[in-house]
Amino acid sequence: MRIIPLFVLLPFLSLKAQSDAKRWHGSFGITEATLKFQQNGGGAFAFPLHYDLLRGHNGSLSLGTNLKLGSEDEYGVSFPAILIVMALVGLAGGDPDLSGLSAPNSSSSSGNGYSVNLFMDFPLMLQYNRGLGTTNRSEHRFGWFVGAGVTYTITGVNLSSSGHGTSENFLGWIGNIGVRFAGNSELGFSTTLPFQNSVGPIRHPLFFALTYAVSIGEH
Repeated sequence: MRIIPLFVLLPFLSLKAQSDAKRWHGSFGITEATLKFQQNGGGAFAFPLHYDLLRGHNGSLSLGTNLKLGSEDEYGVSFPAILIVMALVGLAGGDPDLSGLSAPNSSSSSGNGYSVNLFMDFPLMLQYNRGLGTTNRSEHRFGWFVGAGVTYTITGVNLSSSGHGTSENFLGWIGNIGVRFAGNSELGFSTTLPFQNSVGPIRHPLFFALTYAVSIGEH
């Protein structure tokens, strides 16, 4: 007789699990970023993920992230090839720092080199979603989102026109805004205001990132 209540609860537990699953939204994409457009550019794989805390018919409030993993250099062209090289060097037990890499058409002895650094971003944001991406309703053909939170960023900056760059890291406030299109794709733009007044040689820094991603689940 004690087993009967379990069979009674199973349908409700199943419905709750399905409901929770529909609250998760994940995507995969690419990001291009720069720290105040001052001789640095980063590229990365992006992993947007958010969970709906509150849901309505056409809107939702969610908590999520947009993790980024890539590489940064003066010209913004190292990703993703250099990222793969850095990973392989690191797995082999070597030093993945490529700060001695020479710029095109220059010799290492001239000092006109540039560094390739790791680019990573770990934001945590509260986000409002409207339309597509709110629920799995087929009538939603378009949507938008806006959010804000905090983030920890690792990137690189160029020290001077004749020197190598250096890897920098900072905490900051982040704001993002974007649109979602039919076909489960989205385009988002974010701006980070570091807590500190300077990052490397850059005063009053702002970090900008543009992300294109495709959903890996149902909207």
